[in-house]
Amino acid sequence: MTDHVPSFLLSPEPRQVPAPGRKSRSLPFIDRTLHNVARFIRTGYVQNDVIIKKGFFQRLDARVKILFLVWFVVLSGIIRHIPAQLALSGCLFLLFLLSRVNLWDVYKKIFLFSFWFGFVVVSPAALNLVTGGEIWLNLFHLDAPRQFLIYHIPADIGITREGIEVVLRLYFKVVNSLSVTLLVLYTTVFADIIKSLKLFRVPDIFLLIITLTHRFVFILSRTVEETYFALKLRWWQRLRKSESGKIVAGRVGYLFRKSWLRYEEIYRAMIARGYSGHVHIYFTRRLSGFDIISLFGLLIVGGLLLVI
Repeated sequence: MTDHVPSFLLSPEPRQVPAPGRKSRSLPFIDRTLHNVARFIRTGYVQNDVIIKKGFFQRLDARVKILFLVWFVVLSGIIRHIPAQLALSGCLFLLFLLSRVNLWDVYKKIFLFSFWFGFVVVSPAALNLVTGGEIWLNLFHLDAPRQFLIYHIPADIGITREGIEVVLRLYFKVVNSLSVTLLVLYTTVFADIIKSLKLFRVPDIFLLIITLTHRFVFILSRTVEETYFALKLRWWQRLRKSESGKIVAGRVGYLFRKSWLRYEEIYRAMIARGYSGHVHIYFTRRLSGFDIISLFGLLIVGGLLLVI
């Protein structure tokens, strides 16, 4: 009896090599999306390596960082003058340097989110339709003023100086709020943040929602990545884009169910290990002199920015 090897296993598939002088095709949309998901997961786990670095904020107690977060977020919200907002941005940039955080990685996220949520969303406020004042740049001219429902549309529509100040003020508020938040997240272990919130009498249900949501995001992202690459290794390249799109649409429900089952397994494992719905803190170190001095220094700096 002889073993016969199928013919399709004996004939290697031709390897597609891009022609010289031509640019390689960009990754498909799904590949780019999964690449970003994998990068997000790696960023979450690499955060611990960043925290290990010896920097100014890494040495501070998590309770001091929470107070700093609340104080500076409030400052960025109540400061009205643009020079004071710029001074706050400079202080936060200096703290990033002292904490030895990757500036490119942090400020890339800050400016990306600030552009969409702090500039694009509020940019209509620069028009005299929203903010009255002296027109600095005239954009449109109508024959006569119009009335649309309860809104009055003037004959000249343009950008006002007061509107530009409003947009810049809101933009810097978003930039500084994101900077403060990322500074704390990039220099603090997630478990220490939860412990500090517990010490500040935050309700247990709120802490549990944050913790389980944090875990579920990584579980869902990892499940999507593993499922997609398993499909791609088997027969993904043999399909047309239309067929692959139908498969992606059909696998969304499966991915959610699979990630939810894994989430339930983690929850049952927590129950088996004594989870009772309450957060207990068994050890808390005392604040050092460095923590107290740094806390008062940050509070004084914030107070000076407030009176500028």
